[in-house]
Amino acid sequence: MWDLKPQHCRAARHLLDWRVIDLARASGISQQTIARFERGEAPEVKHKTVRLLVEALSEAGVRFELGEPQPRHFRCDDGALVTLAPEADPSPAPAIGSPSEPE
Repeated sequence: MWDLKPQHCRAARHLLDWRVIDLARASGISQQTIARFERGEAPEVKHKTVRLLVEALSEAGVRFELGEPQPRHFRCDDGALVTLAPEADPSPAPAIGSPSEPE
């Protein structure tokens, strides 16, 4: 699994044109938890939370990788590339249920 950092999460949302609420709906993680994670205020976020965020973003067409830039990408300060797959449709996330309580 990708070692998701706050800047990767923000970059992925930017590529998808998602708000925090869109990622919350897609992942089942609360908006508050996502916002705290992206601000770096949740340094010890649970492994399950990171897994759910990565899965939701990946299912929406985001790829996390290291390497040369590709079309529709965002390079983070740590060198990671956050890329939107060519077939991905950057549109609001489908809801999977109510976002969970903060973790």
